[in-house]
Amino acid sequence: MHVINGDLTVAGKVTADHFGGRADVKPTLSNVAARFVVALDANANDNGMTFTATPGSSPPDGDVFTVNFGRPFAQPPHVVFSPGNDVAAYVAGKSGLYVRAVTAAGFTFTCAPLAPASSPVVPCFADGATCIWHFVVEGN
Repeated sequence: MHVINGDLTVAGKVTADHFGGRADVKPTLSNVAARFVVALDANANDNGMTFTATPGSSPPDGDVFTVNFGRPFAQPPHVVFSPGNDVAAYVAGKSGLYVRAVTAAGFTFTCAPLAPASSPVVPCFADGATCIWHFVVEGN
């Protein structure tokens, strides 16, 4: 195995069986919404992470948490998320969950409840219902 300290420039194609990337400095959480307990998985890195979010009583809608990358990207990356359990899938289908404010330094996960014209507002989260979310981040 060869260890490279510093920059590496490759002219051409790089092929790898697995790209783990940016694992040396872990991302952190900030701005966790009131009445939420949010945990980041132990194996998280800037390219992939799993969050568990458990709302308390009457959780608020709006920003749920902000992710701060362990090492900022050169430019805002692409952030994709998917539900990791049935509760998160239900929430995703009934509310307006999305990633906003993506910068080179991090992103914010937020929820805007949907209010169809003929229906009552559907809250983003139910009291105590734990959601699991998987995030993939791609950029340079």
